[in-house]
Amino acid sequence: MVLFKAEKHSPHVILLDNRMGGMSGMEALQHLRGINPNAMIILMTAYGTTQTTIEAMKFGAFDYIMKPFDLKKILTLTESAIAASKDLDKAGKEEAAPSVSKEDIDGGIIGSSSAMQEVFKMIGQVAASDVTVMITGESGTGKELIARAIFKIACGRKSPTSQSTARQFPRTS
Repeated sequence: MVLFKAEKHSPHVILLDNRMGGMSGMEALQHLRGINPNAMIILMTAYGTTQTTIEAMKFGAFDYIMKPFDLKKILTLTESAIAASKDLDKAGKEEAAPSVSKEDIDGGIIGSSSAMQEVFKMIGQVAASDVTVMITGESGTGKELIARAIFKIACGRKSPTSQSTARQFPRTS
């Protein structure tokens, strides 16, 4: 019933109980992801564990909330989900038009959002200057791609370049 309604109406936000008749909220969450991948799904439960929370987030829940919950908290959470859904819709409309060129793919960094355009501008500015650069950030965010792009643009300047990761440096305390 839940899946049928979600497919028929394509809601932006879904509040889903983890314990339902017929199928668990976790199973429904996985099915809903296939039906409506952009829906913000808030999973609710009175019997949550750390593992359930991790699984819910892994399967794409917007958030996971324990019962009993404060009505103000669920209202704030729902408003955040609505805002995220609107942002996702807006981003989808803005980025639907541009296509990815072979040059972009060969360069290794792909993006057309205004934030990525700012990153590209910084790459150009840094590559054109004679400065030492330290790139920091979370694992998997593209630091090495940025370093390669800077090097590729600046390689004609005969600047010495070295690459290292924080794992290579001993921790000092």
